[in-house]
Amino acid sequence: MKRYLAFSFFSYSLGSVLFFSEYFRGYPVVPYSLILIPPLTAFFLHIGDIEYRVRTILVFSLLIALALPSVLLNLENVFQIADLVLLFILVNLIGIDPKSFRKSSILGITLGILTVFLTVITGMVRFRFYTDALGRFRAYMGFINPNSLSPFTFALVSLILYTSHSFTKILISFFLVAMDYLLTGSRTIAFIFGLMVSIYALFKLGLSRRLIINAFIVLLIIFIVFEFSIPGIPFRYPYGVLNSLLSKRLDFAGEALNHFGLENVLFGGIEREGLVLDSSYLRFTVFYGYPFLIAFLVSVAFSINTGTSKDPMKASFIISVMFYSLFEGVVDTPVTVVSALWWFEVLNSHAQTGSHEIDHVLGGHEKRHPAYGLREELHGKVDPG
Repeated sequence: MKRYLAFSFFSYSLGSVLFFSEYFRGYPVVPYSLILIPPLTAFFLHIGDIEYRVRTILVFSLLIALALPSVLLNLENVFQIADLVLLFILVNLIGIDPKSFRKSSILGITLGILTVFLTVITGMVRFRFYTDALGRFRAYMGFINPNSLSPFTFALVSLILYTSHSFTKILISFFLVAMDYLLTGSRTIAFIFGLMVSIYALFKLGLSRRLIINAFIVLLIIFIVFEFSIPGIPFRYPYGVLNSLLSKRLDFAGEALNHFGLENVLFGGIEREGLVLDSSYLRFTVFYGYPFLIAFLVSVAFSINTGTSKDPMKASFIISVMFYSLFEGVVDTPVTVVSALWWFEVLNSHAQTGSHEIDHVLGGHEKRHPAYGLREELHGKVDPG
């Protein structure tokens, strides 16, 4: 069954790339089948192998409960809630074999990108490009948007660097990011990759892990405040500078928030037609309301403060994806691949450090209770019985 688990990760990753393909948008059954059928089947096949961690269950239960009222205001939100459920399933599947997820996802994403490129090379879709106001050459490369390639480039880079930070892998990562920028003109991928490398360097300098994490969380909250500043009352000069740096995303946020009534503030659910929703945080607010966004940020801040992996690259990855979500919809949707890995690390990395293992502290003993579906361990050794 482990082979099928690896196949389900491969299928999910491949389908996620094809989901953003211009050609396969005309045949949606293909990406949807690849994304949903194998992972759901794998979940039922491995339901007894999953380590059901308390933190994962509590966080997703809270978020889904807060999201449910939004369906009363907009039935389309059923699909957004389904995204949260799929993320929960993927996080649990990754927990069975993280190494298999990394290898299978690299293969699936690579094949997916090559497949999309081939739709252009073979003339199945026409080669489209434009030059923006900043003079950047921006090619679609077979995707529905020039920015659609970047999340998968970032996912490849993250997966490549995850277990080994050799000079060769760093060079490959720089090459992938550079090619993405040259082809699509997306500044986001270059900025986020630079941020991840910079945070990694700070960790390697021996600075306090908690200090670095909290400093970046505060900085992220400041950015979100600017993004969600009351429409018509912007923070004049910094608002204008940030709006330019974010390619007018602050204007898009203001346009979306102008549609809010009291019920939307509490539960979201506004009509999205015609709105540009690039940021995951804006999407969370528009879909589910401010209480959901606050619960999300508090849950994530608590999780990464109490349990972020001591591995510098993994911690850098977690923080970088949070900033990436300011620019693009990343952590709110399972079809970026990197989102599933991010949720897994945020909610499970505390188990890797050994200092905050809340899931198996039962009556002061270290033996894990089988009622949680966990493998029984005593002092880190598997009980052969």
